[in-house]
Amino acid sequence: MLNGFANAKRPDKIGIMKLKSINSLFDPAQIKHELRSFHLDQILDLPRKRKLIRNWVNEIQSGKIMLLKEEEVKHRFLMDIFGTVLRYTSSDPINWNQRPEFKSLVDGTKPDSALGYFKLFEDSIVNEVAVVIEIKDAGTDLDEKLPGSQSAVEQAFTYAHKTKAKWVIVSNFLVIRFYSATFSGEYEPFNLVDLIADDELKRFFLLLDRSSLLHGTKSRVARMYDQKEESAHNNSTYISKQILDSDHIVDQLDQSLNQFEGMGCIDPHLLANVKPFSVLDDHVWHYEQFRLFTLNSKIYQLLQGIEVEDEGITLSDDLIAELESIPVTNYRTKIEKIISRLNHSMINMISVVRDFQEIQAGRSQNSIGFSIRHIFGFSEDQNEGLTKAIYRQHAVICDCVSCNFRSLDLKRLAAKLSSHDDHEPDLEYAFGNYLFASKGFRKACETYLHFIEVNDGNSAKRLELFLSYYNLTRLYNLVAFYKDTSNENLINRLKAIDLDDIICENFQKSDGPLREMILELRDDQILRRSKKRVDKLLEQVKTVKDSYSRGSSYISVGNYTSELHHELCLVYSFYNRNYLVGDAYSNYQDIVSSCFEGLLISQNLEKYPYRLPEFQLFHLIEVTLNVQSEPLRRILETQGTLVTNKEDLKKFIPRLFNFLSSFYDEVMIGEHPNQLMQEHLLTYDFENKCGNIFSNLFQILTYTKIDQDQWDSRIGLALTKFLKTEDFLHWHQLQKLGEFIEKHGNLFVASELIEVLKISNQKSQVSVNKYQYLIRSVCRALSVHHPDYKVNNEAFILKALANAVNDNGQVIFDELIPITHIVGAESRAEIINFIEERLKKNFHLDRYEDCIREKVLTVSNKELFNKYLIGQSQSSHKGFLGVVEGKPQFQDFYFYNFALLLYSENITLDREQLSLFKDHSQFEQWLLNPHDFDYNQFDVVWLYAVQNKWFLDKLKGIPKIKQVLHDHLIGNHDAVLSQLYFNIFG
Repeated sequence: MLNGFANAKRPDKIGIMKLKSINSLFDPAQIKHELRSFHLDQILDLPRKRKLIRNWVNEIQSGKIMLLKEEEVKHRFLMDIFGTVLRYTSSDPINWNQRPEFKSLVDGTKPDSALGYFKLFEDSIVNEVAVVIEIKDAGTDLDEKLPGSQSAVEQAFTYAHKTKAKWVIVSNFLVIRFYSATFSGEYEPFNLVDLIADDELKRFFLLLDRSSLLHGTKSRVARMYDQKEESAHNNSTYISKQILDSDHIVDQLDQSLNQFEGMGCIDPHLLANVKPFSVLDDHVWHYEQFRLFTLNSKIYQLLQGIEVEDEGITLSDDLIAELESIPVTNYRTKIEKIISRLNHSMINMISVVRDFQEIQAGRSQNSIGFSIRHIFGFSEDQNEGLTKAIYRQHAVICDCVSCNFRSLDLKRLAAKLSSHDDHEPDLEYAFGNYLFASKGFRKACETYLHFIEVNDGNSAKRLELFLSYYNLTRLYNLVAFYKDTSNENLINRLKAIDLDDIICENFQKSDGPLREMILELRDDQILRRSKKRVDKLLEQVKTVKDSYSRGSSYISVGNYTSELHHELCLVYSFYNRNYLVGDAYSNYQDIVSSCFEGLLISQNLEKYPYRLPEFQLFHLIEVTLNVQSEPLRRILETQGTLVTNKEDLKKFIPRLFNFLSSFYDEVMIGEHPNQLMQEHLLTYDFENKCGNIFSNLFQILTYTKIDQDQWDSRIGLALTKFLKTEDFLHWHQLQKLGEFIEKHGNLFVASELIEVLKISNQKSQVSVNKYQYLIRSVCRALSVHHPDYKVNNEAFILKALANAVNDNGQVIFDELIPITHIVGAESRAEIINFIEERLKKNFHLDRYEDCIREKVLTVSNKELFNKYLIGQSQSSHKGFLGVVEGKPQFQDFYFYNFALLLYSENITLDREQLSLFKDHSQFEQWLLNPHDFDYNQFDVVWLYAVQNKWFLDKLKGIPKIKQVLHDHLIGNHDAVLSQLYFNIFG
């Protein structure tokens, strides 16, 4: 029975957990058998021992023991119970069996007592410890682990490890527990008050008397324990054998998969080692990239009669006759279920050999290192085996919370979760609340706890119960993030969960593969294994890219693209089909990010034989949901355009509509925020997740080629309604929308862009403006894609002018400059006049320069232009420093950009204006006035600094530069200058 909270104090009314079940150290039937030949009259001085036990029972029943401290009782307890009753001597001068406060030789820590053989030898003591004993007071829960400390059981097992004891005894005077030192999940309990009864007293002496524990080379207890272990092994072997020896392979496969009932996805690497898929006793490596390899000839025979297609599964007449003759009940349902379970567990193909022993005999003679434990090739033509595709693309759309979430119809899913509140708790519902971070993840925790309360003790639900506990441990840090005092009790309960204890109590060695999978899950082995694999694959892809960029090519390269895709699918399937908490953590996100980066690099390597041709819908959704916005930006900027499958893109784009329309409801007078979504957005994690999804959707689409027929025409209107009602986005997220609009403004009609512009302008605030980048981008998109459309709205212009002045009276031009290009002539003149008047009162050099570059102002306003020149001439910046290893070096680019502006705008300075720069460097004076420069002062290395179209177009017509360059190259070889001479000045 799963029960991690059995002894915890209940901080709320979520439910009362049941008491722990006890897994016996020995088989009860085995003890019963031993007791038949064990009689109390064999016990020496039995009346005295009974009296001593009765005295202890009286002290317990009177309540005296509960009031005494451990140190007051411990010595008497050890001497009475273990000394007198169980005969462990401590007073013999040479040989004795009990040492109180025995100090370990490892670190000097001490159990309360040790049982074994202790012998005085010359001036030292020889210690052979068999049992360590840990005693606590009567008020102590032996399993309770207080913050920062161990439980009594854990403490005792620590001493056992240090002393190499074989057995462990833990007691609180009320109960004595007896353990094997190899496993804390099983023990024999003895309640002292029950020792009055003869049957319980017989069991007590049978197991704990000195003659039972310390007698001979192998004591009676040791022999009983070995028999139990052997029985467990035989039972496990029997279960496996039972599966193998069942009437038909269909039943074998069905029974094998049924042991994992409750898991939507089974680790395929583990499944390859489960009978009947594996017929060996050794571990095998029989799974790779959606393909399971098996040596089972019965599976070979079965697959010969099965064809799997999207429309259904076809069975041959011979197979049907065979299945009906045995008969195999419900064989069609079983086969359908087997194929579905394997598909969900990342197995889309099975390779199977007809007779592996025959192949092994032949290959071992001709091949060094051949092993049937690894996947090997075989010939289908020679009837050595076959490979069968078993993947079935189901037509039914999955309606689980994970798939709903990936549709990005968050409003629908929120309503679905809300309507489920009155239903019985289940893992899917809890997982949905985790995805929404409902109430700071508290609602997910409460649902898991409720599920445990309802199903505790139900052995049919033990796997799902463990998954609940596992998810609760993963939710601990997420809940603890919210510094809410009302979470304190919940946090303490989560902190108290011990998965090891739960595993020990509920999944025995005889559970075989199921227990192995539980241990694998506890240690997050799939995530760790995939991350290690993905990191290596990404490095391999980058190595291939570097090789191609250097002009070389690989003779042989691996299909890293397929492997990356497989790892992404595996991690997604295992965590989402099993409803496991995982994607909130960095390891999961790093795997998705690295897979995407590797796949994008692959797509852009034209020479790579295994390059990714197109991104699928699955890739796009996983990246949208699981990669943080900033890492995604870096990956996309580095690698460039995404090539997507056209049909998948047509499925992805409507998800943008789903997402946008999730945040508002339409009413007769317009639209208002959706109430359910507003409540969820109060949680930081959900707000952050939604902002990240918004940003990622537009980032991905910005780098994707989109044809008009692939676009969803509903998005324009949905976007405007979303922007009217949203209040959770940040400027950098809206910036991603702006970049998309700049790139794909042709997908919107002009009225939609104008509406976005008006909303952004209206919601914009002075000095706190998250919309300025969006406004700028929309204006640019209108200028490029709808140049004839002009805004002539007076209220719009007045609001834009008001937003442009901060509290200090300074003008913020970031919005005004782009707006000038999309308004009518009258409004444009009004804005330009406003800008000029503000610059006259409070001149700002950079803002003026922006206006010139953006064609808002011209140099015709001499007053402003002269202020600009004076400001530049008074700059104390150093620009060009020289050339190092063929590269021009700059301290800053202030003057360089100033000169570039003059050249690009075709501005020539007069003598009076040039005189402002008389104290500048020779390089800067030359660049400002190259026609009248004294070329005796010219240094040809300056040409390294002016390799820009605007500079070179003006400089190439100056004969003196050509002559100086020619003279320099006669005696000096310089590839860069030679190229300039022949291509520009020649």
